[in-house]
Amino acid sequence: MAFAGLLAAALVPLLALLDAGAAGAVLLFLTVNAAYSWRLKHLHLLDVFIVATGFVLRLLGGYEASGHPVAGWLVLTVLTLCLLLILGKRRHELGVSGTGHRPALAGYSAHFLDLVLVMCSGLTMVSYLLYLRTESGYAPAALLTAPCALFALFRYLQIVVVKSEGGSPVRTLLRDPVMLSNSSVWAALLLVVQLV
Repeated sequence: MAFAGLLAAALVPLLALLDAGAAGAVLLFLTVNAAYSWRLKHLHLLDVFIVATGFVLRLLGGYEASGHPVAGWLVLTVLTLCLLLILGKRRHELGVSGTGHRPALAGYSAHFLDLVLVMCSGLTMVSYLLYLRTESGYAPAALLTAPCALFALFRYLQIVVVKSEGGSPVRTLLRDPVMLSNSSVWAALLLVVQLV
């Protein structure tokens, strides 16, 4: 608690250096995290939305700090992608330790999580395509990256649903050779699109 108080005291002058939008994003992020740690992490459905909201707030804070307008479809893409990754983690936890691992797992079943994983995958793909087409600044050439995005979603679902893995989304994304190969092709396509 003392360390948290020290960090809070150091944060106040730093927030004063930011504009109101960026400072508001930081304060909202901290509030959401505190609420999650206090109680919201135990409430099914709300737990995954709160975690995903934290990532969206980071994105919004970055846009605010850079002074650029926020890309609406990118915000939705980040939200739905984060929901997908968090739901995949919840599915893995449910399969490994049942509902005893975290109280929120009592509100989930493997079948329900499979359904919402598919829904989030579809929403992620559609919002990514709309971002590329309307807001990325590289359309229509940026649409060449769509197959890589679709493949990544399919592979993640395969890892989570078929292989019953995915307890650590970061480890899954950074250690899976198939995902890494796809990411390399995706990055190369993005580079080509920017150069064209």
